[in-house]
Amino acid sequence: MDTTEIVINGLHEYITVYVPSTQSLNQAISEDEYTSRVDYTAGLLSELFGGATLTPSIGYYKDHTGKIVKENITQVKAYTNHITDGNLEKVIAHANELKARYAQEAISIEINNTLLFI
Repeated sequence: MDTTEIVINGLHEYITVYVPSTQSLNQAISEDEYTSRVDYTAGLLSELFGGATLTPSIGYYKDHTGKIVKENITQVKAYTNHITDGNLEKVIAHANELKARYAQEAISIEINNTLLFI
């Protein structure tokens, strides 16, 4: 396989869910609960797109009161040839579930360098 063939046949799209380690804005959750949250998200993206990669990070954002909040997050990323409407709807539904269950202002999803706040 030559270099041109590798580039043409590579996976050109990606989707990332930013999984927060808090609930109710800035209340830390247990390590077990956080691991479960990340594993569930990774499992969903693996099921939809064939695999996922986890990247631990630290995120900062300004909350609705203007306060800067710092939290650990895990970026759960999946590459694919095409993000179908059906798969995107499932990822957005998952983000809405995380948002509601853990009282978050928003859950971030990145799609091909575009950040969405769900």
